[in-house]
Amino acid sequence: MAKNSHTGSVIAPLYFGPGLDQAPGNILSGNLSTSDGADVINVPRVSNAGDNRIVTNVDNDSNTFTCESNLTFDGTALDVTGEISASIGVSSSFFIGDGSRLTNVAGAHKRTSVNSDYSVTTADYYIGVDSTSNIVKVTLPVATSMLDGQTIVVKDEGGSANTNNITISGSAADTIDGQNQVVLESPHASIQLYCNGVTKYFIV
Repeated sequence: MAKNSHTGSVIAPLYFGPGLDQAPGNILSGNLSTSDGADVINVPRVSNAGDNRIVTNVDNDSNTFTCESNLTFDGTALDVTGEISASIGVSSSFFIGDGSRLTNVAGAHKRTSVNSDYSVTTADYYIGVDSTSNIVKVTLPVATSMLDGQTIVVKDEGGSANTNNITISGSAADTIDGQNQVVLESPHASIQLYCNGVTKYFIV
């Protein structure tokens, strides 16, 4: 069967089909500017279209795509209905929610061991103080740098707070139950504090 070869621009007529002497059955038909071209082969098609839905490939077929109803992006927020799996890691400036179902989260209850004066960071949780050799002052972060409800625990791990007192101090004008500082002076004493994220710490 002979075929025509074209170069340059081809202006398509309203109808493509076999000549009158060919077997019946159109090989391409319709006005391609207005029809869906459903009978045209090797043309990528998208199913399940919807607002802001992200397009994914189907069955490794380069010509078949679907709009995922549970995966949308409006230009600002990516919304996923279902689970997210990462082979390496997920990072964010912060996460929303109570985190009650997070597992294997390193640093969620970070322990820092100190034997001299120490300024607590917002990433700390447990401060274990070795009081066997020195008195130690533990200075809390400025309350405004802490989250509302964020907790710090200070523990005399050395067991010598009766002779080497451990002082826990607020920063600037921040208070701890109305005071600027509290002192641990019993062996193996501990104190648990939470912050209001503004100017105050409270003893639990």
